Amino acid sequence: MQFVPHIGLRTLKTALGIFLCLLLFPDEPFFACMTVLFCVHNTLDDSIQAGLTHTNKLILVCLFILFNFHT
Repeated sequence: MQFVPHIGLRTLKTALGIFLCLLLFPDEPFFACMTVLFCVHNTLDDSIQAGLTHTNKLILVCLFILFNFHT
């Protein structure tokens, strides 16, 4: 009998998220898929917290660029 590796729920969630990104964002799938890879965690609470943290950092970086490199 052959050994079949166990596919975890996190792997399935990540695959589903990447599939949806490819389906919904066909023009720029790279950044959407990378966001899924970085934000999917073991629990829903951890995933939401990671998403909010990344969003807050993105807003701060955009504001920094806007005010420092505005011509």
